[in-house]
Amino acid sequence: MKMLQAGLKVRDVHFSTYPVEDYTQLRATMNTLLNGSDELRTVFLMNCGAGAFIKDLAPPSATNVRYVVVDSHRPVHPKYNDANDTDCFLFLAPDDPQQLEEIPVRNEYDDITEEERAFLEQEAEREKQEEEEQLERDGSPSPAKRRKLEQQQDKQQYRQQWRKLKDREKLVREYLEMGSSYGKPTPLVMQPLAEALMGKVDNTLLWPACVGLTDQWIHQRLSSQHYGIWYQQLKDTVSSNDVNQAYANQANNIGKMPSGLPVISAERDYKLFLPRHWTLFDSFIYSSYVAPRMQTWRRAGEDSVALVLAQMGISKEQAQTPWASMQRNAHTRFREGLEKALENTNLLYSELATEGFVMHHNRQVTISQGCRTLPQLC
Repeated sequence: MKMLQAGLKVRDVHFSTYPVEDYTQLRATMNTLLNGSDELRTVFLMNCGAGAFIKDLAPPSATNVRYVVVDSHRPVHPKYNDANDTDCFLFLAPDDPQQLEEIPVRNEYDDITEEERAFLEQEAEREKQEEEEQLERDGSPSPAKRRKLEQQQDKQQYRQQWRKLKDREKLVREYLEMGSSYGKPTPLVMQPLAEALMGKVDNTLLWPACVGLTDQWIHQRLSSQHYGIWYQQLKDTVSSNDVNQAYANQANNIGKMPSGLPVISAERDYKLFLPRHWTLFDSFIYSSYVAPRMQTWRRAGEDSVALVLAQMGISKEQAQTPWASMQRNAHTRFREGLEKALENTNLLYSELATEGFVMHHNRQVTISQGCRTLPQLC
């Protein structure tokens, strides 16, 4: 959302934002804003809207409204797959795990109401009964009469429509039974649009993309393959930024980094909780990866974590000090000694450590995009 807001501000476009928690709130908000409105408007739905067709939630009296949906929740509602709908757009990236071809194309039976469905079922049943009564009157039909009856059946309008409706419902049901999943992170989808609005690649746009990608990764909403592909693409974009290049050169003692500008660098990150007031010991204890493997809810599990930290040369006192208050050399020992310390445990370094991004505001303040408190900070 902040990416879109930044681009709209640059273009001097007036906008308002309305946070919603569920589709009930979304329907109520749109009813308040759009009911009876004929003003030209564009409604952006960020991280919501893909699972339900937005026009079905909007008030019928709303006119001159265009809807744009950018949402990573899957599956996508079939009504969005309509090439003739020029008022409703859903962003689906070419490299999204769910491809357009997998979404059933919208057809006329998607808009049928419950009353129309009940009427169609009733009329189809009536035609079937009439056919059965005709067969009883005629007795056992000859092959010629049977062919004639089959031709008449094909002309029975309601039975034909009922069969098509049932086939459509089966197709949509099988599509939805594939289960819920996630597509390409919303910030990554929004990044090209935000850059086009801003007219430049800025760290204020790149950082939400870093956060959005890693958020889905640490919550196990992405496959390793997709994370690797999108991480490399984003890393290349981050590295091409002039400010970030200056920081990398300064780190290698080449040139001088511009002062006062936040920079982003691709660095090793870890699947550990490290909020501002937590300790390194607690981050291991409550890690979703470490806890079930070391059974950290038991005393033996806590002792195992303490042993791992001790093998890295981190004292018990330092391990139970908030991360931001730890000595700098303790941070270094953690990064350099973690892989070796895990060798004699059932923890895999390749699973605990991952490639990520870090934002540097100055020499003292850095923010990891894997930090669980980050959504509250940004």
